[in-house]
Amino acid sequence: MRYKYRDLLISLIPSVVFITVYRIYSFKLAVIVGFGIGIALYLHKYITDKHLSSVNILGIVGLVLQTIISLFAENPKMYFIYPIISSCIYTLAFGVSILLKKDIISILAKNMTKGEEIFELLKPTYRKLTIMWFGFFAFKTVVKLLGVSQLSFEILYSINWVLGTPVTMALMWFSYWYPQKALERMRLGKVIS
Repeated sequence: MRYKYRDLLISLIPSVVFITVYRIYSFKLAVIVGFGIGIALYLHKYITDKHLSSVNILGIVGLVLQTIISLFAENPKMYFIYPIISSCIYTLAFGVSILLKKDIISILAKNMTKGEEIFELLKPTYRKLTIMWFGFFAFKTVVKLLGVSQLSFEILYSINWVLGTPVTMALMWFSYWYPQKALERMRLGKVIS
């Protein structure tokens, strides 16, 4: 639990620095400083853990793309183009997986679930989680699209951070916790009956 709060606090630092530099100096300087802090945090993670996860690598790619788009754009709201595109891709991926009944969460959980029988028992739970993630990414996409046209940069930046960090972290935690609770309820039901 301590690590979740630490990670949340660490993710807050670049955001606070970014918005401070943006307000005091300029958007482009904020993008450069934000990029530097982001790379430093990933480098620290690599040195500490001796490897980077696939999520970290995707994060680096996103940081690089977002920085390039932002530096060449004349409009600061272009900063949100990459997050909008990535939210659309995730929405589409989760949506297609639901339609094809090949739930993404089931695919990811198959290797982490101990035993085929337990996996089969938890499939409905994984489907619910896939639907939850689809709804979340669809919501993020709509909010960001509306925000680009309706909100100031600072408000949209704050919303983007909240949806991108604390809410995503809470949903990830829930995605690990929920199958365990579902399995406990199933086991308890078998003991009672």
